[in-house]
Amino acid sequence: MPQRTIHIAGTYEDVGVVLLENGTHLAWQIFDGGRFPRLPFGTAVSFTIRFQEMDFLNGSGGVVWASFHQYQVQTICDALRVLGISVRAEAARLADQPFYLIRVLRSDAIETAIDFIWRSDTGMRLQPDWYYPRQSRNSSFQKWVQAR
Repeated sequence: MPQRTIHIAGTYEDVGVVLLENGTHLAWQIFDGGRFPRLPFGTAVSFTIRFQEMDFLNGSGGVVWASFHQYQVQTICDALRVLGISVRAEAARLADQPFYLIRVLRSDAIETAIDFIWRSDTGMRLQPDWYYPRQSRNSSFQKWVQAR
């Protein structure tokens, strides 16, 4: 999984307050528990955020979809099987919760599965669960289930 890096710049504006370039105020205490740096106001500061980008939609290793909801994965697997695409649902864990993957078993069917699930306007047109608030339902999936 590729590592992504984001650089954020700003100015130390007041005791424990950074004004980011986009106009957002950031409380220093979220990083260092209230131990504020002894910097003159107006000092330029920058932050770097690094994270592993986990892409469960690009077909890497045959994985074409992921969801926090087992029913969603099973339903999509059934739809792919109707299209003649061999798939397997797999259970995993992401942080502290169950996570379910769809793995296409033949590499020559990966692009077709991706197109059907989310990429093509003629397919399911789904959006991943993480496009929605944590405990809410995936409305793109609900819309597809109700329309079929």
